[in-house]
Amino acid sequence: LIIVGATGIEDKLQDEVDQTIDLLKKAGIKVWVLTGDKTETAVNIGYSSKLLDDDQEIFVIDVQNQEELDHKLEEVTQKISHDKLGKDKPYAVDITGYAIVDAFNPDMHSGAARQMFHIFSEAKVVLGCRVSPKQKKDIVELVKRNVII
Repeated sequence: LIIVGATGIEDKLQDEVDQTIDLLKKAGIKVWVLTGDKTETAVNIGYSSKLLDDDQEIFVIDVQNQEELDHKLEEVTQKISHDKLGKDKPYAVDITGYAIVDAFNPDMHSGAARQMFHIFSEAKVVLGCRVSPKQKKDIVELVKRNVII
């Protein structure tokens, strides 16, 4: 049995979350948080829970349409390739639900979803903000389809 993910629903930060997240990260486990919170709230919680730290570069993917999404994904891909981020320096991705909608839109090409998965898989942390329950499901499915176990 291999755990691909876990979920919990609670509207407050539990005791010792920061220590737990720190231990998960030290064990090499990548942590993804998908929340309905606003970006600012989620980022603040990310720092207070030690999910995010000052050593990470944070890429914000907050776009309104497929063209902007394609451009932003290409920009991030170039940056992580050029600076060898993910290999030598940890980075985090902060993506909004609006961007996820465009990546999983069946009328659009699926290249955005593959490129997004590549960026996500190299990141130490993925923080999804304003994410709906369906988008959470879509992201879990994306991981299940693409992770080689």
